[in-house]
Amino acid sequence: MTRTATDRLVDSHLRQDAADIFDARQERVQELITKYAGRLPSTAARTSTPTSLASVDALMAEWNPIGYNVESVELVLGPPSESSPEKFVYRYDTGRGGASWHFVRTRDIVTGIIHFMGQ
Repeated sequence: MTRTATDRLVDSHLRQDAADIFDARQERVQELITKYAGRLPSTAARTSTPTSLASVDALMAEWNPIGYNVESVELVLGPPSESSPEKFVYRYDTGRGGASWHFVRTRDIVTGIIHFMGQ
């Protein structure tokens, strides 16, 4: 099948739209990194304060990372507590309960989020 000038134009616009979306997402990630710097708990510490856990809740209420790549989430939240090809998990324990965020992924794109509280 022969590609027409219209086909090439549409493809060009789709590529530009994808690049614009990528740029906007990168800017959003940088904004969140700046806004939440020093406020989010480390999963490496294995313990979290109620205040830092509230910061994670505030972040997740503000930002929906579905459609973002895994690297973007890790830039904002740091390294996950655990990771597999299907999901990556952030666990936070306050000593009196805690929470975990499970990010479902498909080919390194976040496709779902499950939040468990009071674990």
